Amino acid sequence: MTARRQAILPLLAVMIVALLALFEREWRHDEVFSPADLVFQFYPWAHDASRAPAANPTRSDEAFYHQPLMATHFARLRDGAFPDYDDSRLSGVPSFFNGLDVGRAFSPFSLPYYLLPSDQAVNWYGPLRLLVAALAMWLFLRDLGAGAVGAAAGGVAYGLNGHFLTWLSAPMPTVAAWLPLVLRQVRRCIRRGHWVDIAGLALALGALLLGTYLATTFVCLFGAAVYGCLELWLVARDDGRARRRLVALGAGGLLGLCVGAVALWPMLAALRGSPASTRVMSPEGAPWANLATLALPDFWGSPLRGNWWHPDASANYPEHVAYFGIVVVVLAGLGLVARLPRDRSLVRWTFVLLTVVALTRAYGGYPGRWLLVLPGQAQSNPFRWYALAACGLAALAGLGLQAWVEEPDRRRRLWQLAGPVGVVVALAGVTAAALMAFLPELRALNLQPFERAQLTRFIAIAGSSLLLLGVAAWAQDQRVRTVCGLVLVGLAAGDLVQAHRGFNPSVSRDRYYPSTPSLAWLRDQASETRLAPVDTVADLVEGHVWGMYGLSTVTGFDFHGDADYQAFMQLAQHPRGTMVPARPPTWDYVGLRRDTLDLRMLGVLGARFIVAPPVDLTPRAGGYVPIGPMVDGRTVTFTVPVRYDGVRGLDLLTATYARTNRGRWQWRVTLDDGRELARGAVDQATLRDNEWFRMAWTPVDGSAGRTLTLVLRSEGSDATSSATLLATGTPATLGTAFDIDGTTDPRSLWFRSFSTAPERFGEARLVRAGDLNIYRNPHARPGAWFVDRVNVVTADRHASAMHTRVFDTAREAWLSSVPSHRATPTARVTSISLDDDERVIGVDAPDGGVLIVGDRAHSGWDVTIDGRPAAWQVANGVLLGIAVPPASRVVRLEFQQPAVRPALGLTLLSVCGIAFASLMSVRRPRS
Repeated sequence: MTARRQAILPLLAVMIVALLALFEREWRHDEVFSPADLVFQFYPWAHDASRAPAANPTRSDEAFYHQPLMATHFARLRDGAFPDYDDSRLSGVPSFFNGLDVGRAFSPFSLPYYLLPSDQAVNWYGPLRLLVAALAMWLFLRDLGAGAVGAAAGGVAYGLNGHFLTWLSAPMPTVAAWLPLVLRQVRRCIRRGHWVDIAGLALALGALLLGTYLATTFVCLFGAAVYGCLELWLVARDDGRARRRLVALGAGGLLGLCVGAVALWPMLAALRGSPASTRVMSPEGAPWANLATLALPDFWGSPLRGNWWHPDASANYPEHVAYFGIVVVVLAGLGLVARLPRDRSLVRWTFVLLTVVALTRAYGGYPGRWLLVLPGQAQSNPFRWYALAACGLAALAGLGLQAWVEEPDRRRRLWQLAGPVGVVVALAGVTAAALMAFLPELRALNLQPFERAQLTRFIAIAGSSLLLLGVAAWAQDQRVRTVCGLVLVGLAAGDLVQAHRGFNPSVSRDRYYPSTPSLAWLRDQASETRLAPVDTVADLVEGHVWGMYGLSTVTGFDFHGDADYQAFMQLAQHPRGTMVPARPPTWDYVGLRRDTLDLRMLGVLGARFIVAPPVDLTPRAGGYVPIGPMVDGRTVTFTVPVRYDGVRGLDLLTATYARTNRGRWQWRVTLDDGRELARGAVDQATLRDNEWFRMAWTPVDGSAGRTLTLVLRSEGSDATSSATLLATGTPATLGTAFDIDGTTDPRSLWFRSFSTAPERFGEARLVRAGDLNIYRNPHARPGAWFVDRVNVVTADRHASAMHTRVFDTAREAWLSSVPSHRATPTARVTSISLDDDERVIGVDAPDGGVLIVGDRAHSGWDVTIDGRPAAWQVANGVLLGIAVPPASRVVRLEFQQPAVRPALGLTLLSVCGIAFASLMSVRRPRS
């Protein structure tokens, strides 16, 4: 085995063990690396599922957006079709997050999705990126001259850094994993300038760009640019050939942009005119006390333990916490004082500068704040700079440990311990200051034991690191220092794994986006139409989860910020005829938040079914407090107002004191007119802790505005063998009445009542009630239809005209210009074939006509009529209108994202050109 192969063994050994520990449940228990358990907090799953909390509530982006996209889009890619059009949300949009994320389809990290089903591919997606990041840093440090120990330390520090591990399902690691490899190829282009170096830079930079996340991409390019300036200066100082090397660097960078064109071109085209390009992020960043998280990763608590808190109520764990590891920071301190060759020392100070700039940008300080003058920085999240800080610390740790291991002078090694000791003292000082500053809050939240355990952990890890360094400093034999260095590498990995293990949850396969009875019904009844989910109080799941079940919705996250569609949807949730003030478009979720729907406008979008949660009434806040043991004879009376007709059930939240209880509860539910709705008994032994106990009956007509009363009496149990009910910790606000043994209690029991609510949406008729209430919209239109009357106004006035006027959705439409063929009553649609990116519509139009197609009017549509190109225009504000000549038979529409095909062609041409040139350079005979 060659020395180079031997040198990589420490890194591979440590990383494999670390990844096995991080993903233990995936390989040992065949679980799926996914936060899909979050869906059980929402309907329809919450109706019947166990009330277990989600393992990590901060992973909502992955559960609701990223993983459903990867599952649905890559299913089409595996079948050999590029998904141009995504019909599953917002009534149809360009695929891959409105064109912002096209490069994800071609990222090397997406290879598992081409080869495996999504629930298996996702188990490889996370560890693959961590391993590549570690190998990339190892290659970079080896190129700088680091040995096996230093390169392994840097590789582990970067591959397992906290920024990656807290965003493991998001695109940030997909981009930043390639940064060290880009740095290595920048160095090689400048130092040697051979074709293989230029090609390597192009491919590394292209892979980075294919991660398709602009904020992290900018951070990585900034780091590469600063490092490249250093290398150019060093070359110019030594041999004066900087111009030739600059040409090589420019060639590699330009080719890299061409390789990444399929990501950059569509993304920049989609951002043009999007609210995302004009939003302004706060420059303040994290508060100074957040520095304590460099020592105590859970200084602000943890979402895994349910004790997360922060002075900024909008803050969340992944954004603010980037734990780089105590051992890594200690070794980076060694890198500050280690004796290095002159050129390597300049590299060291460059990474110190980059780390300082990155951290001060994340914390809103100087010099990082000066970066706000750069294009796009005011719109970028400052916490994305943690990726560059992780890279800088990893490089410092690797260079420092290697130089220290190789240092022959014992006295110098002992003196160099001042760096790690100084870092530990600084961390301890900042942590102590933060703890003292927020001690009142920690006491109020009863977090002192939690913080005490973290302090113990910090002392143990920092003390162990310094002890190992101290022992090795005395050792004359370099082999002893090497062994100590390898132990430190293992300790660094253990530190990072322990801090983040479990943060990225997994679920058993039966809990990976499971179906429910209502979802199965909708999949059967609504597979070629759209749904309109109405969610007034965040009971329904947002995002793209509906697409996992083959369902299409008119709602979704608008990653582009389409002003016309958002205005249309704003009008569609107000009573017809009402004037609604215009609002600027947002880069946000576009949903239906009101019951007062204009069913005609939703019908134009093809929304055949209105979907709503079945909840009638439930508390939303107030804390959880047991009402005391339900001993023999204790009676609870609870009165609940009813909002809708068809009240059909009541759930109460029970607590068992974590034991099996005895006795029974007798219960009876009556309406306010004395009519008994249901009665029954339940054995207390069958009740579950912190779970719903359900009482159900036949839906009651005319229940809206009435009240129902529950009388519950306990029998056969005492204080040590009875269950109880949970109440709010604050007075009731929903109009409920609650008493225990005749004594009034101002609080409310935790409950949820269910209704079928058949009249909730006016003309929409209830067709199914269960874990969802589903209504049929009588105004829903098919995928295409002819109209016999048209109104011509500018496109920006279509929606308001439709909303304020009386019109028949089947016969009347609004166009933006006079059609070339008039609307006629004789034209009809004979067939509709819906493919992923294609619509084939059979027509019978003896006199011609105006065809309305129920797809969004995006610029990527091409229309042909009987094989001849045809024009289309905006109809009904957001749809397509086509003038059909007489005697036409087939109208065909095909969608292609305008920027994707030329961008993909440029990417493929660049990759093939690099491969061909590389092959020719290898075959060219040496002179």
